[in-house]
Amino acid sequence: TKLFEFLIEKIKKEKANSIPQHYLIIAQRGMGKTTMLKRIEVELRKTDFNHLFIPLLFPEEQYNLKNLAEFWLNSLDALADTLEVEKNHEEVLKIDIKVKELEKIKNNEELANEAFKFLKSFTLSIARRPILLIDNMNLIFDRLEKSEQHTLRALLMQNGAPVLIGASAVAMEDTSDHGAPFY
Repeated sequence: TKLFEFLIEKIKKEKANSIPQHYLIIAQRGMGKTTMLKRIEVELRKTDFNHLFIPLLFPEEQYNLKNLAEFWLNSLDALADTLEVEKNHEEVLKIDIKVKELEKIKNNEELANEAFKFLKSFTLSIARRPILLIDNMNLIFDRLEKSEQHTLRALLMQNGAPVLIGASAVAMEDTSDHGAPFY
């Protein structure tokens, strides 16, 4: 409960165009990381927050994720899922149309850039800052090349970027190596 309350208080203090503070929860399996991410999602759907933030809860295991382009496409998928739960079918349709258009891009770097730009512009248009709730963050770091991790970090350090709250069952070298992008 204390960790949940701490994270919600920190999220509430995020200004719309600030450089976000990101969080990583590391705990053993069965300690409630997945439940914590789900609980944050539920809390952010309440009327106190749903005009400011939009929670994007990623599936626990993201087997299709193999590069940064897939990461941002998965983010758009999570965005569509959230809007579907909110019964905002018009906006979901806009996202689905854009994703089909984006999937025609063959260059992964260009696809990643365009998918991120769309996520950012779309969430700006609805005036809700995305909160990325990602379980098994270690799998994402394992699958992204170092150059993609550097790009991801750069994008997440922009003013108005999504807030990332990740969880992992293992300590990751990517967060303790001085030369790693997410040190």
